[in-house]
Amino acid sequence: MWKPFNKMQNEVVGFTGYSVEETSSAINRYGNQNYMEPISVAMIQEGEGTGATIKAMAVFTPGFREDDVETDEV
Repeated sequence: MWKPFNKMQNEVVGFTGYSVEETSSAINRYGNQNYMEPISVAMIQEGEGTGATIKAMAVFTPGFREDDVETDEV
């Protein structure tokens, strides 16, 4: 029997950090805590030297979880 699938709700989140590594870590931490995976990330650097900041925008999609898969096995 055909069953409609759940809609995947993507979300966009903004991040700010003082280095690419710090910003990347925040993006990965957010994804892990919310069971989502980043599918697209854009980063820019504002300023120069020690006063520089990294601003990022990441698009997340729900991560694949095996317990969400329904099978027709008997």
